[in-house]
Amino acid sequence: MALSMLAETTGENSRRQILDLLQADSIETLRARAAALWQDNYRDDGVVTSVLASSLWLRDGMTYSQKTLDTLAQQYYASAFSGKMGAEDYNQALRDWINEQTKGLLSEQANGLEMAPETVLALASTIYFKAAWHDEFDKAHTVTDTFHALSGDVDTDFMRRTTMGSFYWGDNFTAVSLSFQQGGDMWLILPAEGCSVDELLESGEAMDFLLADKSDTYDENGNVVKEGWTGQKYLNINLSMPKFAVSSNLGLIDGL
Repeated sequence: MALSMLAETTGENSRRQILDLLQADSIETLRARAAALWQDNYRDDGVVTSVLASSLWLRDGMTYSQKTLDTLAQQYYASAFSGKMGAEDYNQALRDWINEQTKGLLSEQANGLEMAPETVLALASTIYFKAAWHDEFDKAHTVTDTFHALSGDVDTDFMRRTTMGSFYWGDNFTAVSLSFQQGGDMWLILPAEGCSVDELLESGEAMDFLLADKSDTYDENGNVVKEGWTGQKYLNINLSMPKFAVSSNLGLIDGL
């Protein structure tokens, strides 16, 4: 969403580079994708909360295209703010906005954010997601066990359950999914023994699996026109998953 908004604020070669990066043939295609992304993921009904939010932070004393601001508001639901770049109150306003949109879950990351005095425009895009499992874990089955982390073994609580479901595998991983209430899934992917997380990600196999159709596609005559993921079987799954919290800071400059 942030890169799509960025494309709206640029033109000519700069816009073309962003469109190429996002594999879109036009700015209209990008807008349609953003609208679809928003409609497919925005929800706040008390059972599932999935809130996307975007904002622009403008520098006082500059002239901005009202047409572009209107497009960002209408197509991306982006709020716009104006203030003195580098001023503590303006930086705090940005932090407060992020904390409000993410229910305080990013307070540690937001705490250090500030905009340099020479900044002309800043974009912020957030997503907050909260949902309950379709089949919740029974607290009575939670046990303390050892998790083998890169930094060493850690004793922690493991949630456990046994269910019938689809079990998936590839050359270097196994995987199962956990469904949320009202739709959506969380995928749990376990690298094969001897294969590190980084190696699995770099191979592309995990991403190929996530993007692949899991079931066969049939035509009106019942013929298979596209096969789903071949490495799968419906069986009894004994799942043991540690309770965990994770946070990270990733710079996008090198990737871009």
